[in-house]
Amino acid sequence: MLGYLYLQSVRLQTEVLQQATRDLSRVAASLVDVELHEQLVAPAQLASSDYQRALAPLVRYHQQMPAAHSVYTLRIVNGTDLVFVLNTAADPSFRAEQLAKGKALQPATLLESYQLPYSAEKRAALLAALRAGDTWVDAEVFTDEFGIFISGHSPLFNSNKQFIGFTSVDYSADSYRQNIQALRTSGLVALGWSLLISIVLARLSMQLRQSVAQSLRRADMANKSLQFAKERAEQANKAKSEVLAIASHDLKNPIAAIGSMAVTIQALRQQGLDERVQEDELLNRINLTSQRMSSVIKAILDNQELESTTLVVEKERVNLLGICKAIMDFNGPAAAKKNLKVVTNFASKSEVHGDSILLHEALDNYVSNAIKYSPPGKTIYVSLRYLQSVRMVEFAVRDEGVGLTDEDLQKVFGKFQKLSARPTAGEHSTGLGLSIVKTIIELHDGSVGCDSKPGEGARFWARLPVPGAER
Repeated sequence: MLGYLYLQSVRLQTEVLQQATRDLSRVAASLVDVELHEQLVAPAQLASSDYQRALAPLVRYHQQMPAAHSVYTLRIVNGTDLVFVLNTAADPSFRAEQLAKGKALQPATLLESYQLPYSAEKRAALLAALRAGDTWVDAEVFTDEFGIFISGHSPLFNSNKQFIGFTSVDYSADSYRQNIQALRTSGLVALGWSLLISIVLARLSMQLRQSVAQSLRRADMANKSLQFAKERAEQANKAKSEVLAIASHDLKNPIAAIGSMAVTIQALRQQGLDERVQEDELLNRINLTSQRMSSVIKAILDNQELESTTLVVEKERVNLLGICKAIMDFNGPAAAKKNLKVVTNFASKSEVHGDSILLHEALDNYVSNAIKYSPPGKTIYVSLRYLQSVRMVEFAVRDEGVGLTDEDLQKVFGKFQKLSARPTAGEHSTGLGLSIVKTIIELHDGSVGCDSKPGEGARFWARLPVPGAER
């Protein structure tokens, strides 16, 4: 029994240490800006701002992991050779901080050659695992002048999915060796006191497991915090790029058109000609163009507000029937202008729990889109009904336009999406409307969808739970 407990304790300690090392190296790899990493190609860059910017996330991470002795990255050159790139010991302030704690770190020079302390077979196994995208942890501890460690290695891939190197973490194994030695000593003493030592070992094993579990939970919380911050930064940067792209694309031509038409009006007046009709037409175009610019800006701002984490939806009982009638009254002139027939079928039971202003905007988008994408002379069907089986109210709009392809249906509710269908009278589209609809309806615990086939029109629907049925 004592032998079994001893072996189990050793196995548990080994597995926990290896798993901790694996997790630490994976998180470290996720913090590496690979694009910036690949720009560090000369030893002189060790003192550059680019190097410090690339190294900073790893230094902050290392500061939160006192059991990690070394954190560094290696680049593959000439197929199999390795050179240092990033090394937390290269940060002077961090190195001084560790020295004050009794840890002497030896910095490596940028592009300094590195030899793995493994046999040829183990080195080949390591590189094969990393190229396959796996994290590799050495099953054996190694000792150098700085202490006893277990190493974990996680791969790095560039934007072309090419294996370029890996991130390594040397995890201190001093406590591991100490615990193993304590178990061995206890095992010798237990020869004479088997019953008593069995109880002691059981309690020791439990304490070890609890201590390790607490350490791993703290590490996991720190890892998740760092990963969340990294993801939020990436999302913010992507959103900024999307906003700049849509603004520059959709506002460039209207601004140029307004300037051109203003110059034309000025020229007509300077000539002293009676061109009032032409001026009125140009002024009307300026007005329409400014409205188009305003709609672009409104759509972008609406999208940014809906994506804000601080948005609070004030919910109350809302009668969708009243909202639907107001939407139809507002869009009537636009439908009449294109000679479109609108058929409505509204159920009386249509009360939901939500924000009336946001719901009006979402449902109005469906109707205005149907008008925009319907050829003149066609019919649009608008319905509001109660679905008893799922206790939801469904608002749906069906048109007789060109319909959507399977590819369109995969991305129809995404942001800034350009679909195969085009407005039939030159109307403008930002590619944000349906994305805003989806966000609003999901904020109300509802769902959206589209049923369509090429040449058979499209049916867009939104379903909202009735009061008391929110999911």
